[in-house]
Amino acid sequence: MQQQNKHALAIIDVQQDYFDGGYYPLWNTEATLANTEKAIKMANERSTPVLVIQHIANANKGTAPFFNEGSKGV
Repeated sequence: MQQQNKHALAIIDVQQDYFDGGYYPLWNTEATLANTEKAIKMANERSTPVLVIQHIANANKGTAPFFNEGSKGV
């Protein structure tokens, strides 16, 4: 019986709102982005699935502080 790969890389909310000029800029984002890109490259080289998750604010509940659909930051 062949062993199945039970690993995956999950990338969550690498969005403009977290970078300079966004609505919720975080610290050290450029280094974090570079590390994320390296991790994706390694996963691809190993045929490990990469899951990209993007949260978008629910417009039916009004405008959120960030992650608003159609905005520059999403």
